[in-house]
Amino acid sequence: MKAQSPLFDVNVVGSWRAELGVAGQENWKVRLSTAAKQAAEAELKTTQGRSLSSINLEVSNTRRDWVSPGVPGSDQSVMLVARQALYAGGADSARIAQSQQKLTQAQEELDSAKRESSRLLEQAVLEAESLGQLVESRRVAAELAAESLRMIREQYAYRRGTLLDLLTAQETLNYAGRDLIDAQVDRAMSTYRILNAAALLNRFLGLAAD
Repeated sequence: MKAQSPLFDVNVVGSWRAELGVAGQENWKVRLSTAAKQAAEAELKTTQGRSLSSINLEVSNTRRDWVSPGVPGSDQSVMLVARQALYAGGADSARIAQSQQKLTQAQEELDSAKRESSRLLEQAVLEAESLGQLVESRRVAAELAAESLRMIREQYAYRRGTLLDLLTAQETLNYAGRDLIDAQVDRAMSTYRILNAAALLNRFLGLAAD
């Protein structure tokens, strides 16, 4: 007897298996934490830049004499403006320290999201591997039950067995087949959980990630 699975079994070997490493970059929590860290870095650079000296070139052009007759004139000016942040009671230093604290917190949240994503993926892989072994053992059990039924059926045909033995063997095969199908369903679901944990489920199903 050759046990055949009626389910569409997802193949996670080959290219899909190799892509499980992208979970650290494509998991939605990791992507959200990465964006928060980038925003904190930009805020820190902006805050630090405001406390530095700057030299700006300002050009202005103002039209005049709009009411009186004649050709309107214009006033033009070019100014070179230097700015230097004076002592403001430590406000600039406090803003920089606050931005640095936000960046540190964003980095910690990103590291935590990556660890959680990796842990969920490892759990899903281990579950799929254990279910694969369970499917194999139940497949062997179903094949043995089918062989036992064949032998008892032959004995019953030659009046060497009882009807109760035949019915018991049929019931055993029915239970073995049911357990095999349940294990195959669980294994297929575990594979989808791997793809979900690795942020590959949308791409596998052909759905847009955004």
